[in-house]
Amino acid sequence: MDWEAEEALVTFRARVDAVEEARELPRKRRWSKEEHLHRMRASGHFRYVRETWVHSIEMGNAERLVGLARSHGSIGVLLRQGVGEAELGLGDLRVTAERTLGDEPRPWLLSYTVRIGVK
Repeated sequence: MDWEAEEALVTFRARVDAVEEARELPRKRRWSKEEHLHRMRASGHFRYVRETWVHSIEMGNAERLVGLARSHGSIGVLLRQGVGEAELGLGDLRVTAERTLGDEPRPWLLSYTVRIGVK
């Protein structure tokens, strides 16, 4: 993915957080991802815990990036509550994605953190 598109996605997510906070909308508790592995170990439910990463190459373009952004659970909730796309910064994300990624799909390297707990 293009670095500018990725930075626009980070900015979009920060704006969504700011809108949620400013409107004092109910938010689900978000657990710090940096602490997931520690919490799993401390739970006492697992005899073995580890963290690893999985990588995949998938095709993406501007439409896919905007679709991924819209698919995040809190975005749909905000839109249904009447928050406009402009207030969330979705239009800004779309403009940057279209300029940097365009319509033609190209390979994206995606990485996922996987936490494994063996009972």
